[in-house]
Amino acid sequence: MINSKTKKYGIVGHPLGHSLSPIIHNHSFQELEIDAVYLPFNVTPDYIRTLTTSMKSLGVSGVNVTVPYKKEIINQLDWISEDAKLLNSVNTIKIDNGIVKGYSTDYIGFRRKFIEENIDYKNKSILLIGTGGAAAAIATGLTIIDKHENVTITGRTESKIIDLISNIDKNGGKAEKVILNSEEFLSKFSSYDIIVQITSVGMSPNIEDSVIDGKLFNKDQIAYDIVYNPLITKFLSDAQSCGAKILTGLDMLIYQAAESFKIWTGKEMSIESVRKQLSK
Repeated sequence: MINSKTKKYGIVGHPLGHSLSPIIHNHSFQELEIDAVYLPFNVTPDYIRTLTTSMKSLGVSGVNVTVPYKKEIINQLDWISEDAKLLNSVNTIKIDNGIVKGYSTDYIGFRRKFIEENIDYKNKSILLIGTGGAAAAIATGLTIIDKHENVTITGRTESKIIDLISNIDKNGGKAEKVILNSEEFLSKFSSYDIIVQITSVGMSPNIEDSVIDGKLFNKDQIAYDIVYNPLITKFLSDAQSCGAKILTGLDMLIYQAAESFKIWTGKEMSIESVRKQLSK
């Protein structure tokens, strides 16, 4: 029963029709008998500048932040975790005694999928497609936290790739750049062991879209898409058709959600219970 004592959490982004986060968190609140509710907040760009002020006014205890605001909201925060500072991306906000704190759980969720699948990602060549907030977290996590030296970043806009690599360089990491679908990109594509799709392309309702020509994949590659609705995107379907191993974004979503849940409540979310709930 929701009442005046019920803590309010949620997800902030635009658009939000695809989000499974409310199911994950509300199920976990109920299972652990926590008096809290998790709501979707579809915030348009005109209003994102006042996000933290609005959270305080409405008594919201914490939110997840998704596309396209993971970088934009940083300047509204009173405190940022070292990882979030390093990754230049915030996907979790907590209001703690009036102090607005920012964290990043994206890279933890991303990396844990490799660990669960026993993939030795540190010794593979990795191509990252995307330059947004999640891409920044993953690229910086790989190159700085994990000291990976064989990472290439691609996207449509060269200046955005350069900005991301510049931030990596400043923090002692290393990454290469290539322009998406350029001649150089097409000639090098077969040499990458792991290709990670970190944009919203292919997300429902635009399920027929993909960032690259699906015929480029080969059977020795691993394709990983952080989009989880649909579970098998066109990017992954194309890769699978070429014999590549595929990794879906659903587990990354669950793992990063578990970290956010722990930041807010101090308690562990049951991963298996959440998986069962989402499969219903």
